[in-house]
Amino acid sequence: MLNHFQFKLYRHDFQIKFSRCRLMMSHLLKRYASRKYLERRNIENSKLSDAALLALMCLKVQYQVATWRKFCQLVSDVMPSLPMLEYSRFMRGYNPLKGDT
Repeated sequence: MLNHFQFKLYRHDFQIKFSRCRLMMSHLLKRYASRKYLERRNIENSKLSDAALLALMCLKVQYQVATWRKFCQLVSDVMPSLPMLEYSRFMRGYNPLKGDT
């Protein structure tokens, strides 16, 4: 178990990496994603942007978390303000992004 100071440092590091990765992914999405994908139906109703989902996918690999359920728990503990509060909501956004349906 991390003590208070280690957890704060870990939390700060995670938030910085997430914000940098989200900016990079939003730039890549604007530049390389197809218009059909960007203008898909009900995109304005999504709670978590595609750039944020892609950034979270990259962070899962970077932090070497084994399962998506554990990673969702980690994110909800470290960043409670992120609207990804439940695993099923995250997976509904993740499945179209990964490509195979």
